[in-house]
Amino acid sequence: MRDYRVGEPSDLSQENLSRVAASATQIRGVLVKDEGLLVELKRWVAKEATDNGQVVDDSNLTDQAIFERLEQDVAFRSVATRLCSDTDT
Repeated sequence: MRDYRVGEPSDLSQENLSRVAASATQIRGVLVKDEGLLVELKRWVAKEATDNGQVVDDSNLTDQAIFERLEQDVAFRSVATRLCSDTDT
């Protein structure tokens, strides 16, 4: 008998999934329309800094800093994509 249970994703799977993202332009459009999502993304940045034992720099929490990071960081875009798509359900 086969076991069809879905286990925890492997490290490779998690790494690959962390690169699945909408474009920076698409995400920016959603964030501009829903400022609450932009605040949630800033909250995620603050938590990321905390998780890494750092104090978040205020300059990393500006709208411009968020939009620039979306352009440069695919893993961050992936987080933002999931955040934006979670509100669609």
